[in-house]
Amino acid sequence: MNTVTGQSKRVEVDPDVQAVLEFLQDRVQACRLISVADGVAQMARLLWASFPQEPFVGVSLVSQAITHDSQQAASESAPV
Repeated sequence: MNTVTGQSKRVEVDPDVQAVLEFLQDRVQACRLISVADGVAQMARLLWASFPQEPFVGVSLVSQAITHDSQQAASESAPV
């Protein structure tokens, strides 16, 4: 019998989102990162609204039960 002893949580980031985050972090002053990211989000719809869009989850929070007496764990994922 498995007994749940706790939960582990982690954030999973889409590789494309991660690449953009790293690009911004390497080139923009820390005090401006959020403002610049907000500006990019606003401009994205103006620049690329005519392109087809596919369903996308950029960031999700994954919760995993930690069990006792077993190596198996139940996972649950939700968009953030």
